[in-house]
Amino acid sequence: MCFVFPESLWEAHISSIFRGTRSADRNLCEWDARFLERLRATVAALPVGTAKLHVEKRDVSKAQSTSFCIVPANPRSARIRADVSGWHGIDFAIGEEISDDIFLGSSGEELGRGEEEFFWICEAVFVTHFEATVTYSSKGKSLCSRMTLQMGGRSKKFRRQRIFWWLFPNRTTKHFSYEPYY
Repeated sequence: MCFVFPESLWEAHISSIFRGTRSADRNLCEWDARFLERLRATVAALPVGTAKLHVEKRDVSKAQSTSFCIVPANPRSARIRADVSGWHGIDFAIGEEISDDIFLGSSGEELGRGEEEFFWICEAVFVTHFEATVTYSSKGKSLCSRMTLQMGGRSKKFRRQRIFWWLFPNRTTKHFSYEPYY
């Protein structure tokens, strides 16, 4: 069941972002359900015993979201964790400390592009070897992370860093090598 915001100032704000709030509510609820079905089908299409999908629906500050984790059977493969909401987009993490987000936009075309981008990333994690580099502070907090996924002649770089990360003393860098799911 999807949450439909009550008529209020919040709805006026959302309707200015999403033209036609009531239809946007329905479209986003339908998108969330379709995304979750596609995710389940994608994991089910993997060879038997390759990975498990754990899904949790949550209400966060009056906006419904879905959290999930794809856990590979191979401990040397990268987990994929994400929070998904048609209102906010897809916030995801791959393996150790590599994270990014995909803004979905308000039109059907933008929703589709973001969805395709995310499933391309999942497929690349499932079938390719890749490496990640993470730099930690002396307290163990992630300062900088880098990773590149390549598949089918296409590549996607991930890089997150704190401002002036290189000025932190006693930092350590770890390299992670991930194997395909199968």
